[in-house]
Amino acid sequence: MKNSKFYKFLPIVILVLGIVVFFALGGHHYLSLEVIKNNYQNLVDFTADNFIASCLIFSIFYILVVAFSIPGASVMTLVGGFLFGVYAGSVSYYRGCDCVSSSEVCNWRYPKK
Repeated sequence: MKNSKFYKFLPIVILVLGIVVFFALGGHHYLSLEVIKNNYQNLVDFTADNFIASCLIFSIFYILVVAFSIPGASVMTLVGGFLFGVYAGSVSYYRGCDCVSSSEVCNWRYPKK
């Protein structure tokens, strides 16, 4: 059972399911500069009131967008700089990149046998 072919293709299945769920729920409509422009004041107010929570939420969503290869990572990067400024935006961005790249390196370096 451990050597089943299903386990070999599990990461690909998870990736495809994540992308399908994103598009099926209409996530591609919310991940655009137009939506950011229309919700400018709400985003700024929420970030000003809940800075730490905003950083954590942004990092989690950035990790998911990059991990599932969803088109929109560049929009997320711009939104991070826009909401948190250069320094906090960079920290949130690099924290997200670190998590994704670390998990990918572990998957390739130490594959399950």
